[in-house]
Amino acid sequence: MTGGFQPGRLYELIYEAQNPVLAGAGMAAIRDMVSSMRHGDGGAGHLAALNLPEIDNTVAWGNSQSGRLLRQFVYDGFNEDLYGRKVFDGVIPVIAGSGYGMFNNRFAMPTRTNGQHSNHLYPNDLFPFTYGESTDPYQWAYR
Repeated sequence: MTGGFQPGRLYELIYEAQNPVLAGAGMAAIRDMVSSMRHGDGGAGHLAALNLPEIDNTVAWGNSQSGRLLRQFVYDGFNEDLYGRKVFDGVIPVIAGSGYGMFNNRFAMPTRTNGQHSNHLYPNDLFPFTYGESTDPYQWAYR
């Protein structure tokens, strides 16, 4: 900055970020892999070498951040495969907090967290904060 920064002032830097990494592919991979194992189609020939038993039901369990991933997985519609079939019969997020996570958006940083006093601009606590029906008046702001 020409003239340097002045003590006691706050400065805001705005820039246009470029080239975000691919995010959200992990949820598609989970969906497709579990669906293929469960329903035996698609890439099932490649799974034959694993000698898996017949799978009738699937349940996912995640602790902390992986629990947030599972809740985001269900919320974003990944619990239905490409043929409209259910992927997981149940999802158990444990110690996942009330929000979702930064897994499926541009410039996602899944391991980044925000706190009470810092990193407020990291969108880790995303709507909805409950399993009941609710409406987000600010949905356009981060989707």
